[in-house]
Amino acid sequence: MTSQPVSFPSPQTAQFNKVPDVPSVKVMKDMDKRLQTMCRIRTVPYDGALGDKYYVNPMADIIAQEMANPCVREHLRFYPEDAGKQVIEYWQASDWHRETEPLKLIPMANIGSQHFFIHKPCFLADGHACVPFGWFTCEHKLFARAWLLQPVVGEVSSGWVVEEYNEIDVSEDMFLVSFGLWTSSYSTQSLPNPTNILGTLSTVDGPIQPWTHTDAQQGNQWRALAKGHHVYCFHIWFYCNDTLGNTSKKWNKHNSLLFTPAGLPHTHVHQELNVHFLCTLNLAPLLEMLDGIVDQLE
Repeated sequence: MTSQPVSFPSPQTAQFNKVPDVPSVKVMKDMDKRLQTMCRIRTVPYDGALGDKYYVNPMADIIAQEMANPCVREHLRFYPEDAGKQVIEYWQASDWHRETEPLKLIPMANIGSQHFFIHKPCFLADGHACVPFGWFTCEHKLFARAWLLQPVVGEVSSGWVVEEYNEIDVSEDMFLVSFGLWTSSYSTQSLPNPTNILGTLSTVDGPIQPWTHTDAQQGNQWRALAKGHHVYCFHIWFYCNDTLGNTSKKWNKHNSLLFTPAGLPHTHVHQELNVHFLCTLNLAPLLEMLDGIVDQLE
């Protein structure tokens, strides 16, 4: 819910109860104002497409507080896990690990002092080059799903061909040089420019197809947007509570939109502090309110 200003007892009440060193009401109100500015969840008004006015607590504000909350942050998971046949948590399911489009998952890994992004060439410790297209953990270790890169050197130009048929799992220990570092040092390694991707091969003897995952010159869009910061993907369970079970009080019928962080263990995800309210109204239809939340996501 949206935080509200706090009512403070008067100095006379404190004196009556013999409480020493009590700050004045003005000091407490000023402090509350500063805290509200720093920590409060805003409430954004929307005029619905059907003419109803409703208010939404911004999802970005709530997620920012979740990421800063030490009671929550230490339990959040951002990478899928390969746990074999044992599936206990959501991040162990194939939906997150294998079936979800890579661009909708966490796009980077922080290994050592370097940031490795999906769909960007990188150099490995064994002398090979690859393009990661997904990240996962296995037995508490980080891995990348990656395609091998094949260098092509010609008299006029040179570059790389992505062997999409040659998928490998690369341990975090094998990553040596990220795209950012490689682009500034490739000329000293007698290797083609990593920004020059000639195309992809889906089969060993098939034709070379255009590279369409990213702009090879610019790289992953999140790398540019991050400006050196870590990039995370915050999964959520989004749901609606329509209170239809309450048939004795028609005035109480309403729709509420809420979410919980999907990256929490199942023992935490339904705890009250992890269920976050977005909006509610007993007049506006569900899809009308959902339009405001979609607007925030976009």
